[in-house]
Formats: sequence, structure tokens, C-alpha cells
Amino acid sequence: MTRIRPARDGDAEAIARIQIASWRAAYRAIMPADFLAGLNEAERAERWRTRVGSDASPDAPTYVAVDGAGTVVGFAHTGPLRDEDLPSDGRGEVYTLYVDPAAWRRGIGTALLAAIDEFW
Repeated sequence: MTRIRPARDGDAEAIARIQIASWRAAYRAIMPADFLAGLNEAERAERWRTRVGSDASPDAPTYVAVDGAGTVVGFAHTGPLRDEDLPSDGRGEVYTLYVDPAAWRRGIGTALLAAIDEFW
């Protein structure tokens, strides 16, 4: 059973791992192999540390999907609508949504979208 919760301070490494694994799996036919091979989890995790847990903006939360073993298997980051041509009243935007390729097609992305929908 997968549960969705707000990201915590210690989730940045798992988020970075999932983001890079997803890129490598989903974009291997359209992105250069050397670019994908050069993606750095430590650098990516450092970026995520500023977006999750106690450093997170209350207007731009990140949610993680956690499996029954307690492993983060997906995440989604949301925030205010950035399109100035649209009314922003009560609306947000999905900035990123990634699921570990080993957990694709299990409804995790749908569950993460539902959490974002509840936030907005």
C-alpha cells in the first residue's frame, strides 16, 4: 500500500534518485546518453534540500509517495500558478512529478496528483 505525505528534511536524496532514474528511463531515446549519464544525484539532492521539509515554502509543497516498506517511490512538487494570463485564485501548478521506474503503472502518479488537488 502506498501512502502520500509531505516531504521531510531527509527525503532530498530519494527525490534526487527518483528524478534522475526517471529521466534516464523516460528520456533515453530523446536525450543524449552522455547528458543522462552525467546527471549528478548529490547536486540534485542539494537543490531539493531547499524545497522540502523545514525549508519548504508553505505555498510550494512537495509530496512523496511511500511504499509499505517505507521507501520513497515517487514525488510531486506544486506551487502557485505562474501563468500571468490566467486567474490564480485558488489554483496551482504541478511543477514536477516523478515516479521510480520500478514502480511505474501502479497508480502512484495519480495518488500524488490527488494530494496536490487537495492542497489547492
